[in-house]
Amino acid sequence: MILDSGSTISLFKSKNLVTEIKDTKEKIQLETNAGTRVVDKEVQIKGFDKVYLNESGRHRVTYDSNKEDAFVVHIENKPITFRVNQKGLYVFNFPENYMNYVEMKNTSNAGLCLQPNATKIEGYC
Repeated sequence: MILDSGSTISLFKSKNLVTEIKDTKEKIQLETNAGTRVVDKEVQIKGFDKVYLNESGRHRVTYDSNKEDAFVVHIENKPITFRVNQKGLYVFNFPENYMNYVEMKNTSNAGLCLQPNATKIEGYC
């Protein structure tokens, strides 16, 4: 799984870290893996260009280059680490038994895919 670290918009969840909160000229509709979000607040963060406030963000994402070249998505108490690969993409490698889990779930659901638009992986299912 690849983390899209090449986002074209900068969002902050915490208004405690920003200044100059103001309404945007136009609402911005974001289509994300968590659903549709409408952003209507522009904020200032020293050193950044345009930044928007999204207080309904679902997960916290951190990056600490002193620790390792990786992004960590904090989902409840289970952080998921996306490490940089040789091509410069940040990826999460599923555990070896993950495809067994997917196959079992798909078989028990009358052959329905967990993700209807998923691409078939050679050697699985």
